[in-house]
Amino acid sequence: MSSPKNSVVTESLQATPERAFQKGCHKMTVDLTLLVLNIRVDLPRNIAVNDAFPNVKSTARALWHITEDCVVVSPYQVDDRYVEYVTTILGIDPGRIRIISVESLLWDEILTGTEMEKRIERARRELGGHFVAVESCFQTYGVVELKRRLIGADSSLSEAFMAEEGNQLFNRKTVFRRFAPSQQIPLPEGRCVLGPSALQHAVHELLDVTGTVIVKRDNAYGGLGNFAITAEHERPIHGVAKAYADPSPSRELIDSLYSEMNVETGEPVLVEAYHPFTSAFFFEYYIGLDGYPLLIQSYEMKHRSAGGPDEWWRMDWNGLEMPADLPSDKRNEVVEHSERYFRFAAELGYRGYIHLDGIHLTDGRILFNETNARWSGGTILHKIGSRLKGRGYPKAYLGSYRQLPAVSPAELAAFAAQSPDDVIVACDPDGASETEALVIARSRAAVVAGEARLTEQLTSRSLGV
Repeated sequence: MSSPKNSVVTESLQATPERAFQKGCHKMTVDLTLLVLNIRVDLPRNIAVNDAFPNVKSTARALWHITEDCVVVSPYQVDDRYVEYVTTILGIDPGRIRIISVESLLWDEILTGTEMEKRIERARRELGGHFVAVESCFQTYGVVELKRRLIGADSSLSEAFMAEEGNQLFNRKTVFRRFAPSQQIPLPEGRCVLGPSALQHAVHELLDVTGTVIVKRDNAYGGLGNFAITAEHERPIHGVAKAYADPSPSRELIDSLYSEMNVETGEPVLVEAYHPFTSAFFFEYYIGLDGYPLLIQSYEMKHRSAGGPDEWWRMDWNGLEMPADLPSDKRNEVVEHSERYFRFAAELGYRGYIHLDGIHLTDGRILFNETNARWSGGTILHKIGSRLKGRGYPKAYLGSYRQLPAVSPAELAAFAAQSPDDVIVACDPDGASETEALVIARSRAAVVAGEARLTEQLTSRSLGV
């Protein structure tokens, strides 16, 4: 799967903020990109750093955004063998990359501190260039300030919007629910509420719709802030940390749930009817400097029942398949709604990656439940596919699987030699937890078969190490 060492694969400038360095160009200086892997910084600090979020593995995953002539600011040290694997697969020169590790999530005060300024300047001098782009998972004040220092001030509406962290308007579930009606976005039945009393009233009202409701924190923390109450029999429920089976939930149960959600004073909570669905998906766009939203890729979320009798509700997210498997008329409907909503986001000043999540109901309807203004779980998968396959990528199907047997960094070289059509997207540096791999094939069935093949291969540990 490795690409020729001297090849350069470029993408549409609107489809990605990346910029490829053309080897053979004779310049006095080189155009550099600063890549800020500020994962998890949208979460409260006591949540972001806990063991429920595999931050080291997420950092390794985000490393696939690198290009040549890139300075990476990373929250954790990435194993050198993993860096070697990534650069080999992408066909880029590791000598044209500098990685700055800080062993902390990249909060704004770290990004704008004196020590970071010195380390970035040192890396810039080593690469012999000047910065022309700053890219990040989240657009925060610290990222905007880095852009100002490294590239220069920008008086545009979008830069001012980002400096005030206006992008957070598109990372909050209750804000989406309040904005969506003005853009004619179809939603599940639901309500935004404040406090346990209003929550109990909304739960009782909405239980009558489908027999199950989802109670969501404004930022659901990767599903850990979502809880369900069902009046039906115990069964798996997608996207929740915990569920209660009770046809008439008491105030005591509501108070317990509210406490477990750890809702902050004045924070709204969203309650929505839970609808049975045939697929859960999201469509990812990139809003360029011109304010035009361009479709990047569609993704279908895959879940597996993983709970025993004590966790009957549990459905683990197992990965993504691309593109989303929707009938053509439903796909067109999703695109129409997405483009309308993202034009609205662009008018407010948002620029960058953004995606809209939805479900295809068993009765055929399409409903939407949130947006996220950041790199999605599929952003890097799309980039890997497009950079490795080039013009052939749109004809391929991709599958990302997150519950494969563990692979250690020491095994990566052998894996690459034995499985040239697969990519390890993220692995535990200690080889102790599950691996995520990407399968690229010519049909959806071949992608699914690739998961089974990889599972068998990694289980047998026939990598020759």
